[in-house]
Amino acid sequence: WVGGGIDAFMGAKDDGLLEQVQFDAAADLADSYKDSEGYWYSKGITIVGFLLNNSLMEELELGAPATWDDLLDPSYQGEIIMSNPAISGTNYAVVNALLQTKENGWDYFNGLNENVAYYARRGSDPLNKVIADEFAIGITYIDGTVEALLPDYDVTIVYPEDGLPWVPEGVAVFKNAENVEA
Repeated sequence: WVGGGIDAFMGAKDDGLLEQVQFDAAADLADSYKDSEGYWYSKGITIVGFLLNNSLMEELELGAPATWDDLLDPSYQGEIIMSNPAISGTNYAVVNALLQTKENGWDYFNGLNENVAYYARRGSDPLNKVIADEFAIGITYIDGTVEALLPDYDVTIVYPEDGLPWVPEGVAVFKNAENVEA
């Protein structure tokens, strides 16, 4: 199992769904990036920013947000999509990070909720719906696959100036999987 927020890997371990394994490079990982019993390991981190649909931003005469606070601007109402943080480990990490860093975190999310038109069921939905011209702004993971879209789609990546929420990505082996040694 490769990829996804580490919280899902922790839950899978607790539910008895993972094999205990030792990877060659496990000793090189900091203790906070691996399970002490060898059930999951972090393979990297996922950062979160904004993906803007340039055509929609121009058509709607919207300025580009530079910070998380900018997303509270009423002009963005109905033009923001993010994945449901109850389903998406990545957006759970966003909520967690912003609650820890904002003085009035729940007030912030009440304001953001006014502008979010749709809480998606999949982590890739904000990306896909922004490039499909359905929303002007997507709160989404930013990685090499998103950066690779820039030449082919009229989109811009924004790395928020006031912080990049992040979550470790996991790797593990499912219990009773075929070819565990590989």
